[in-house]
Amino acid sequence: MKDIIYHYYNLKINTITKNNNNYYFYYNDNLYYLYLYNNNLNIINNIYKLSLSIIPNITHNIIINKDNSIITTIDNKPYILLKINTNIKNKISINELNNFKKLYYIPDNKLIRGSWNILWSNKIDYIETQINEIKTKYPILTNSIDYFIGLTENAISYYQNTIDNYQIPTNYSLSHNKITNNNLNFYNPLNIIIDHEPRDLAEYIKLSFYSNNKSISNEILFYIKNNNYNNYDICILISRLLYPSIYLDTYDNIINNITDEKQILPIINNIDNYETYLKNILSILEKYYTFPNIEWLQQNKKE
Repeated sequence: MKDIIYHYYNLKINTITKNNNNYYFYYNDNLYYLYLYNNNLNIINNIYKLSLSIIPNITHNIIINKDNSIITTIDNKPYILLKINTNIKNKISINELNNFKKLYYIPDNKLIRGSWNILWSNKIDYIETQINEIKTKYPILTNSIDYFIGLTENAISYYQNTIDNYQIPTNYSLSHNKITNNNLNFYNPLNIIIDHEPRDLAEYIKLSFYSNNKSISNEILFYIKNNNYNNYDICILISRLLYPSIYLDTYDNIINNITDEKQILPIINNIDNYETYLKNILSILEKYYTFPNIEWLQQNKKE
């Protein structure tokens, strides 16, 4: 791999370390990551242009190879080299999330995600085709999947109802495919998309619960007021909070042999706690905004 790096990027390095399917190394005291790119190759030029348009340019830099290409094919797999911006904090915060949303960028329609109802419906269809195949190999997934499919269907319904009933412009902003505690991912241009503004806030709220078991009600209020949320934005936020992204991402990692099945247990064991967490957030939001109730959640509240 060191020879390949030298051949394509003219970087002569002494050591390189593999991390899952990716590689990292230092050159002239700068950290570089060679990422295996598993997403849509047809939009990689759009991602590159978007990263260059962001002001100030604090994202990691995509390095073009000697063939003037973003993609370097190694063993028939597409890789992208990033020079890492190390002048950032280790973990994200609500302030950093807020500052990220204020960054200037040039919009690109090809990078707009949206249409969550369609994406989530396709996800359910994909999982349901696998259920019979995974029963024996993954009993924990099999015994829990119905609840999370139901939660996804509820999220779809809530999102569909929102876009059907609010005739206002869609509020898009810089967002992320995934939100994690690691700022290496937060400022990775390969992780940046354009989506409904509340997407990142919802994922940050879920991360705060599952990673830190932390109540962030005051932080949420600060964020939504600072970003001028209206009733539509709150409804979009709620639909995203219902969508069990962390469970489904872990499901994919298990099916693809990236992680052990037992890694799903903390999510399953916290179903009741997350429902309580969500109810508490909604009880605070309803003091300032108007949105449809989630009947089953209210019923559980009375029990």
